[in-house]
Amino acid sequence: MKGLSKIVDKILKIEPSLQSQLVPIKVKWEKSNRAAYWKQMLKILNTAIPQQHPKRKEIQNVFLSRRRPIVKKLQTFEPPSPVEAVIGVLPEPIECRVRRFDRMQIDLSKRMLESKMTHNISMMTDSMRRYEKLELKQKQIWIEIKDHFNLWKIDDPSSFFIRERDRLLVLTSVKMNSPSGSGGGLQGSGDSPDGGFAVKLDPEMLKKLLKYLNINPPPGLLPPGFPGND
Repeated sequence: MKGLSKIVDKILKIEPSLQSQLVPIKVKWEKSNRAAYWKQMLKILNTAIPQQHPKRKEIQNVFLSRRRPIVKKLQTFEPPSPVEAVIGVLPEPIECRVRRFDRMQIDLSKRMLESKMTHNISMMTDSMRRYEKLELKQKQIWIEIKDHFNLWKIDDPSSFFIRERDRLLVLTSVKMNSPSGSGGGLQGSGDSPDGGFAVKLDPEMLKKLLKYLNINPPPGLLPPGFPGND
């Protein structure tokens, strides 16, 4: 029983002649927020706005809730490939951070594409700065993942991937000398020089985005220094 004030305001925009009858109800409702004032308002409307009233349908539409269309968010996560072994499901706090990071990657890729196609040096410089900050965030996420799954003790060189299975994000691994599918999402390897994961923005992500937009990227699309700028 919320929003009576907004309902009254919308009705008065359609039919100002009801102001003297509905405004007192609105004032009383704002003071006490009682459901009885909804009944009073509906009684007035049914009396003052009969079936044959030209604006009855428009006023009825004020009470109809309109659901916002569901916009599916872009993401880069893929299901595990046959050669990957699933280590476990990411805990919810880490999963939320990974999904948020993935959306930031996609947004950055859009900015990179726009800056390159419009020759916007300022935007390109800002994209480079964001890229460096994302690298730090990704490093932090992989440290949390290694801590959670106790991957520090794994001696066998492997590549690790964040995949999606049954709408959940899972950590998978594949031997370094085994073929694996395209990365997508976050990716790391267990034998980087600093003993952590070798983290980077996956160039496949931009390719997927361009494919989604039906754009064939010209050679040298990415700015210098970005992964995948072959």
